[in-house]
Amino acid sequence: MSRIALTPNASGTGTLTIAAPNTNTDRTLTLPDATGTVNISGLANEVPAGSAGAPAIYPTGDTNTGIFFPATDTVAVATAGTARLRVDSSGNVGIGNSNPTARLEVVTSSGTAAAKIWSATNTTPIADLELQRGTNATWGADAYGDYRLRNDAGALLFQYGESSTTTERMRIDSSGNVGVGTTTPTSPLHVYLTDATTYGDGTAALDLTNLIRVQNGSQVNDTYSGIQLVSENGAGTTGMWTIASVSTATNYDNHLVFHQRTGSTTYAERARFDEGGGFLVGATSLSTASSTDTGFATSSSGFGAFQRASNTVLSVMRQTNDGTIIDLRQGGTSEGTISVSGTTVSYNGGHLSRWAQFPDNSRPELLKGTVMSNLDQMSNWDGEDNEQLNCVEVSAVEGDANVAGVFVAWDSTDDGYNDILLAMTGDMVIRIGAGVTVARGDLLMSAGDGTAKPQGDDIVRSKTIAKVTSTHVSHTYADGSYAVPCVLMAC
Repeated sequence: MSRIALTPNASGTGTLTIAAPNTNTDRTLTLPDATGTVNISGLANEVPAGSAGAPAIYPTGDTNTGIFFPATDTVAVATAGTARLRVDSSGNVGIGNSNPTARLEVVTSSGTAAAKIWSATNTTPIADLELQRGTNATWGADAYGDYRLRNDAGALLFQYGESSTTTERMRIDSSGNVGVGTTTPTSPLHVYLTDATTYGDGTAALDLTNLIRVQNGSQVNDTYSGIQLVSENGAGTTGMWTIASVSTATNYDNHLVFHQRTGSTTYAERARFDEGGGFLVGATSLSTASSTDTGFATSSSGFGAFQRASNTVLSVMRQTNDGTIIDLRQGGTSEGTISVSGTTVSYNGGHLSRWAQFPDNSRPELLKGTVMSNLDQMSNWDGEDNEQLNCVEVSAVEGDANVAGVFVAWDSTDDGYNDILLAMTGDMVIRIGAGVTVARGDLLMSAGDGTAKPQGDDIVRSKTIAKVTSTHVSHTYADGSYAVPCVLMAC
């Protein structure tokens, strides 16, 4: 049989103890003790699990705010009848999330900040968020590498710490400028490098330390990656240029393409560098740049093509004074020029020439300066409408009035046609037969064997082909013939 014992406090402090002893356990309620605390002893201290709307433990007068136990080994906190925080059986803490998957997981859907770090001092206005690993509790002290996000006097700093050394990796200043490698960015993105690696001759891979890299890893032909430059005019129209690396089917042969917005929904390619280093405007390959496309193209080997559907194709202008417009060079040496003087255009150091062929498209050995004669048969190039370029042969008539010009060289292009470059008017050398003597000022005619000889008077006739300008021998051939400078007389 239980009993209740009322026991006054021996010290006379005014507390009252109510005891209900039995054969098993004494249970004692002290109301209150000397510190004002109500003590219960001998009880199992169990409470119900409760819920967010009705917590198991709550303060007087606020029954929907307190602690409850939603699952085994799990404790949660509710306010105003809503669960706010939960610690699950793994020790993961969720705020705004009932199923946390990390040591701390904060979820918000109300538009307010999920977390706030505040330095409430003006003397050292720094607020940090530190991410570190390793066993050393001091940030950046060990060799594993720690990161820190810091609000420092209006700038957001991204810092890296390792072996007690702190390095700033990036910052966003109060103007919104982003600095990488600099603490004073002066543009929206300012990357500052101090690596002293040199470019060299360009044949080695470039050090990525000094590069910004944009990569598309899809491994599909015709994909691209690049950068886009956008601006708006006063009417609010958005202009757009894109510079992109476009993949091709061949290894390493990407093209660099310049792409422009031309309308609200239209775009056009404006230029590209191809896989061989060629630069093309209005063309996408060198194979069409010299035939069907309009624009211009240059190759790394020196080829150049300028094409236009109508009007002037190329304009070359010299400003301020008269002089050379174009310098024609071979092997680094100037061989001729085109110059202007007032309204006069001069073609210097050259002659007018044309293409020709032998009737059977043969390619016999010819010596430079050999006299050639016209034939009625026309030269042929498949697919071309040839109106004026006739075939030729070596002049075989003394005093030939049908001279076409003198042989300069065979065309080096391997296209199936044996084309002759034939000089007609202007500065050239002409072949003189063995044992024949010429003087400066002599008028020349055909000797009937591919060479020339003096015509015997100083009257320009239909058979006159050239005038000797110097007796300097520029070539001597195995058959004893030789070449001297002359002016060809409109052959």
